Amino acid sequence: MTDDVKPGTSDQPDDTRRPSPSAAAASRARRIGGRPLPGPSVTEAAEVTEAASAKVDVAKRPRRPNVATRLRRSSRPSGAEPRRPAREPRSRGRWLAQLGWLPAVVAGLAVLAMLAVAAWQSHGVWWAKTAQDTRERTQQEVLAAAKTCAAAILSYDYRNLDAAEAAGKACTTGQLKSDYTKAMETTVKQLAPQSKTVQTLQIAKAGIESVSPDGKQWVVLVYGQQAVTDAKTKSGDAPRLDLSNPEVTLDLVGGKWLVSNLGNPG
Repeated sequence: MTDDVKPGTSDQPDDTRRPSPSAAAASRARRIGGRPLPGPSVTEAAEVTEAASAKVDVAKRPRRPNVATRLRRSSRPSGAEPRRPAREPRSRGRWLAQLGWLPAVVAGLAVLAMLAVAAWQSHGVWWAKTAQDTRERTQQEVLAAAKTCAAAILSYDYRNLDAAEAAGKACTTGQLKSDYTKAMETTVKQLAPQSKTVQTLQIAKAGIESVSPDGKQWVVLVYGQQAVTDAKTKSGDAPRLDLSNPEVTLDLVGGKWLVSNLGNPG
């Protein structure tokens, strides 16, 4: 005996008649006496998950450069490295540039320090040498003046007494100049022409005897001889020689060394 089957029915369950997951969840909640929790349905959750995946895919895609970047890259030579923007000089470099005068100042101070040390170590040798050179030069000037003026004062020729007197007066100063002029006018010019006397002082050497504290008066000893000829001297005879060693005192007058005293050594 066969069971009658109603039209439209089947032994296999029909999946199309199954409730949706959300409806099933609501049905279970009603059976257990609770209410369904608010929230998206499974379909809505799937849609949200798909949208999030799409966003992640978009984020992972490489961004295309804009037009300006593409133009800048196309104008760059092939193989050339990208140019880096120039860095501004650091403030420290500018500060050192403003102190460019510092090395010169340091060098100048070093030179001054070395000069000071050299002067200290020399113990005044340089200054002493300079003073010694000045003294030696003055000494030579005094000795030369003593020789020249002593010869001018103690020499004359009866044939040219005016020239001899002028030379002697040019070398004397003070009281000696007056005494010399008087002796020439009253004695030599009167007697020399009569005796035809020619007197010449020949100087061998001279030496410094003393110097004043201020260095403006020197006393010099002159050593030599006087050659004398007169009317008694025969033709062809040698002149008479007389030893002479006058003491000559010279003073610095107007930048010249002049004889202020002429006498015999004491």
